[in-house]
Amino acid sequence: MQQTTWYKKILSVTIIFSLLLVFTPKPANSFILLSALFQGLLAQYTITSLVVDTLITCVLASCGGGGSGNGGTCDVGGPCTIPLCGESIPGSILEGESGECGCTPDDPTVDINEDECEIYPLGAPPLSITPPIVRVGDTATVTWDIGVNDATRCLVSGPHIDTLTLSDTSMLDGVGSATITVTGPHVYNLVCQQGDQQESAAEQVRIAGESTEF
Repeated sequence: MQQTTWYKKILSVTIIFSLLLVFTPKPANSFILLSALFQGLLAQYTITSLVVDTLITCVLASCGGGGSGNGGTCDVGGPCTIPLCGESIPGSILEGESGECGCTPDDPTVDINEDECEIYPLGAPPLSITPPIVRVGDTATVTWDIGVNDATRCLVSGPHIDTLTLSDTSMLDGVGSATITVTGPHVYNLVCQQGDQQESAAEQVRIAGESTEF
């Protein structure tokens, strides 16, 4: 009779511990509970007492709580990063309605659509200088066309305009311009880049009576 009682107790412990391994998020909590169960066996608890003590120990060990205090799966409000277009965008952890964790950009203006990472062909022509032939001392206009690319990823550089971040300039449908004073056969460059993708173009001011070189 005594052997039957111990057999039932051991079988109960095995079943309960198996369930704890499945439903307890922290493995350490399962071992705490197992220890409590075996202590109960050594003290010759009844099956009912073992179950009651297991439930009490489970509550104290935060079974199913994950230690976060908010459902157990998400560190809500904690920091996170979003890999986007070769960069790490800072964000905060949020918990969705179904309990899944998500990272939301701290900057609400950031678009985390991966399609925005692409660089598209530049306009035609991407760079032009008017008038096409000038003399030293004349003024000329450098015009660029970035097509449908994001202006924050495009730069124009060259003498007398230094380096322009095109998002800081006035443009219409991707087209903008700057006026320069010609002091030589200057070369201007347009580059739109994101990660390892790039579209670029170059154009030179043509001086009357001088050869053109890039």
